[in-house]
Amino acid sequence: YAKIMDGMNPRNCAVAGSALDTIKDIIEATNGKEGFQKALENVPDLIICDIMMPVLDGLELTKQLKEDIHTSHIPIILLSAKALENSIIEGLESGADDYVTKPFNQEILKIRMEHLIHLRNRMQIKRRKILSFQQPLGGIFSDSCFCRNPRRQRGV
Repeated sequence: YAKIMDGMNPRNCAVAGSALDTIKDIIEATNGKEGFQKALENVPDLIICDIMMPVLDGLELTKQLKEDIHTSHIPIILLSAKALENSIIEGLESGADDYVTKPFNQEILKIRMEHLIHLRNRMQIKRRKILSFQQPLGGIFSDSCFCRNPRRQRGV
């Protein structure tokens, strides 16, 4: 798995980075604008993003990522020292998949990260199965069979 960690101070980055040992690539960005570019270039499995970032804050970054077709599927965990309910609601309404308040417990963050990656992988598998069952009709019926109302043809 790969992840991006945006705008986190070095201490938080090290703690969060050790929360999941199976992560092979950690891509860091110093601000939201850089984080957005790196997300487009690398399409990570998970993004952990601090709300307080220079240039583009975590809320705006989350909105941009969720609106872009190339990154909208990526789970995003927002990290913030803002623990008030209004702040959490604002973070989730921005499109974040989860919101974790600082200071955070490594084990809780690890479980949330694993859960979001697992859910995304399950959705991708399910989507592939659904798409594989949708076979084109290949000329068995003409398009007009599906467009006409049989009652209208009979004058009903």
